[in-house]
Amino acid sequence: MHRAAEREVRVLSRFRHPHIVSLLGFAISGADRCLVYELLPGGALDVALQDDGRAGELTWRVRARVAAGVAKALNYLHHGGGGERCFHRDVKAANICLHADLSPALIDCGLAKHIPAEAGGLQTSTGGRFGTPGYMCPRYANGGAFDDKSEAYSFGIVLLELITGE
Repeated sequence: MHRAAEREVRVLSRFRHPHIVSLLGFAISGADRCLVYELLPGGALDVALQDDGRAGELTWRVRARVAAGVAKALNYLHHGGGGERCFHRDVKAANICLHADLSPALIDCGLAKHIPAEAGGLQTSTGGRFGTPGYMCPRYANGGAFDDKSEAYSFGIVLLELITGE
């Protein structure tokens, strides 16, 4: 939990993007941690898709805008928009929240992995597999190897959820 909070602070302090949640402040005292984020009144995408009343607000135009926003956020992370490359490693509908205008923001960067500039291509997770089963790329789930294609796989699952509404 301590390392996840540190990663979250590190990622959100460095990476500023309209489709990544903003960290407004944090406090760490011993084992206690408090992270303060911008308010995203639209709630989580997975909840909005499951709620018949809310799903009606998610027109095809809005769903396309959500997909494009998340793709832009991932592209920003993968190409070092904050000075170094980063992989979120837990892209899923529950980790996408909506602003009041229903634009998306990627949240929960506690599993994010920073990649040094000199490192290229495929990376390997040596500390176990992190993420949510069902969203993890089989190559990553089975062998621990990940790259931008691994997150593209997870993003593809989110796209399926946006299209089917499930």
